[in-house]
Amino acid sequence: MAEDARYIELVGQDGKPKALLVGYGKNCSKHIIERWQQRPQESPRGNIHASIVDQVSRAIPTVISAGLANGSVFQVVGTPALVEGIKAGTHTLMQTGGASLGTVVSTSSGQIAGQLRFAPSSMAPVIAPMAIWSVLNGIAGTLQMQRINRRLDVMTRKLENLAFRQEAETLGRVFQAIKTLDDLLDEYFHTGVFTQPAMTRLAIVEQEIGSVLERNKLIVEYFAERARVIQNAKGNQGAEQSSVLLQEEGSTTIHDMQLLSGLISAQSRIQEAHLFYALMENPNYVDRHLEKMQNRVEEHKKVISGFPSISELQNHARQCVNDMNWFEKNIFNRSTVSNVRQSENIRDPFVAGQNSLNAIPSYCFWKDENGINVKIDRSGQLS
Repeated sequence: MAEDARYIELVGQDGKPKALLVGYGKNCSKHIIERWQQRPQESPRGNIHASIVDQVSRAIPTVISAGLANGSVFQVVGTPALVEGIKAGTHTLMQTGGASLGTVVSTSSGQIAGQLRFAPSSMAPVIAPMAIWSVLNGIAGTLQMQRINRRLDVMTRKLENLAFRQEAETLGRVFQAIKTLDDLLDEYFHTGVFTQPAMTRLAIVEQEIGSVLERNKLIVEYFAERARVIQNAKGNQGAEQSSVLLQEEGSTTIHDMQLLSGLISAQSRIQEAHLFYALMENPNYVDRHLEKMQNRVEEHKKVISGFPSISELQNHARQCVNDMNWFEKNIFNRSTVSNVRQSENIRDPFVAGQNSLNAIPSYCFWKDENGINVKIDRSGQLS
């Protein structure tokens, strides 16, 4: 390969482009590895089973074997939209200094679509083995978990402002489990491996988080069912029942929903850890694990979409008051009207949503004195 980086299209069995294999020249690769050594925080983390390199080598034997022997760093990067954008001219390379250093940007919006360094190769597109897609999909799955976590963490942080001493034991177990999970993922991102003791600790964390999650899900569902029944009541009865439920259990339910969101976020991170382990030890199981993980994500979406809306209950109580006549509001049901107004002070933190972020799944591999290295590039770029 030439000194500047070159890319080869990787296509699926249907002939459609799905990813790129980027090969960096000898000098460029040396610079990349030296930079990783000088700035470990920028280096790719997380080991992938070396068998994936064998799969790629079988598809492109001459290029891979010669490149690895020559000291080249290779990168497999998705997504299909990025590849199609480059081919169609809707994405271009924005030079940032140096012939082989560029950022992929959308020509229409000017927004960064992904970051790569490459020039086109003269080699024809290559039909890549299924293992390549499994690993890329696996990495994309971990990025999906991170996006879910970012959305949920915004709500979870509000727990600090709630009076939750009544559940100190439960919360203590949850927070300790989350700290353990943080330690396990931190260890993985620094070492690139999950040890057997780490997996044992992960199993304990999974049991603790799962049991409290199911408990809180039942509590929230019970409140949601009562709220649905009350919203069918009209007039004074609807206003009274709504305000009583909001005043007696509104704040507690908000706490329960926020805790449940945090537990879902923690469970998503547990799935992320299991996926990293599968990428490291058993790439053949990645597709099956992704299927299970996607089912779990759909379950989580269903739970969150079923959260009772405090604001809707407040609106129903307000509408019931508006439907009363003057005598009902000002003489017969003054206390109910007052209670409805007081219940409006409860703030629903689930009204505003969060937008997800785009990310490019990627991994890279190279050969050194220790053998083949295959690492997850979580940032979607080689720095």
